[in-house]
Amino acid sequence: MNAPLTLPSHSRPLQAGALAVGVHLAFLAVLVIGMDWQNRPPQPMQAELWSELPPVAAVPAVVPVVPVVPTEALPPPSPPPVDAPPPQPPAIVTDKPAKPVLTPPRKDELPSPAERDRLARQEEALRKLDRQSRELQKQAQAEEALRALDRNLQDKATAERAEAARQAQNDSRVRALQGAIDRLQAKIKDNTVVPPSVPSGIRFKVAFTLLPDGSVLEGSIRVLQGSGSPTYDEAVQRAILAAQPLPMPDDVTLRRQMRDVSLTTTNLR
Repeated sequence: MNAPLTLPSHSRPLQAGALAVGVHLAFLAVLVIGMDWQNRPPQPMQAELWSELPPVAAVPAVVPVVPVVPTEALPPPSPPPVDAPPPQPPAIVTDKPAKPVLTPPRKDELPSPAERDRLARQEEALRKLDRQSRELQKQAQAEEALRALDRNLQDKATAERAEAARQAQNDSRVRALQGAIDRLQAKIKDNTVVPPSVPSGIRFKVAFTLLPDGSVLEGSIRVLQGSGSPTYDEAVQRAILAAQPLPMPDDVTLRRQMRDVSLTTTNLR
């Protein structure tokens, strides 16, 4: 086997200098050629006229060239993506406790006959107490209903008695007022002096105002409906003034009701 060729160490700087000079000369030549190409005068343009277009030849389909990459240069295929598990719905939390699992009692846990009898008597006593409690409650409700009915009857009777008393008082006042008016009319009639020439059966309606002492307020006499006989009308008005003081009831309320008096007199012989 031959040994590699080695150059003496004193010839390496000469080779590097020659290489640098060659590179600079090549770069200078490229610049000169480029400037000469850009300074060329423009060539004249020529155009041809055609009466019709020449037939166009079919353009062959261009088949893309797929570069062949050596398998050694391809990166290793990435593993297929692993599908993430679907999201699970949130667990529903309820406040209800889980139902206990009932297991049948063992034979040694069953109560004895005496214990069963005691429990049965105790349950019967509890049922009896419950029935008695319900009966007492019903009895108390019935008694309360009777008391409420009695109170309603008493209230109704009291209201009826109060209404009857008010009605009796009103009737008494009405009778007292009517009696005072009758006495007033009688006194006016006794003071009425009617001449024989006045026809019988004529009616005269008059109104006036009374003071609490039974006197007539001055200027308050007014004729509401004349009788057709001025003589009779004047005789009645004179009788009202002559009958002062007119009779008044003792009740203050009735006196206020008799303040404004309107009466009708008839000439009867």
